[in-house]
Amino acid sequence: MLSVSTMLLICGAAASIFSSTEQDLAEEADLVSIHSKEEQRFFQGLVREMNRDCWIGLKLEAHGWVWSDGSALDYVNWDEGEPSSGSTEKWVHMRPWNGKWNNVESDYQALVGCKKPAGKGTKD
Repeated sequence: MLSVSTMLLICGAAASIFSSTEQDLAEEADLVSIHSKEEQRFFQGLVREMNRDCWIGLKLEAHGWVWSDGSALDYVNWDEGEPSSGSTEKWVHMRPWNGKWNNVESDYQALVGCKKPAGKGTKD
């Protein structure tokens, strides 16, 4: 959940999801999880400014869609026709023009959306 003690930001350059996870670990951050319309709107504004697709932490596991940080899946913002049923499309990015979510393969290139405790800063 987003609070005054949590920052949402774009960490790093466009990368595959596995490179993105490594970037987040280096930044002491998690891929972003979104739990409300307000969080969606806020993060969508960041993604729109960058004008690039951006990874979020939603992934498909055997039992369904889960957030990579282990938090509850209590909000979704899928684009029309999503999630698609491709068996290899197990990761999700946010589109900059409408903020909707799309599932894709792990080698897709997108910016990295992350969240971290406030005050941690970012590594240069």
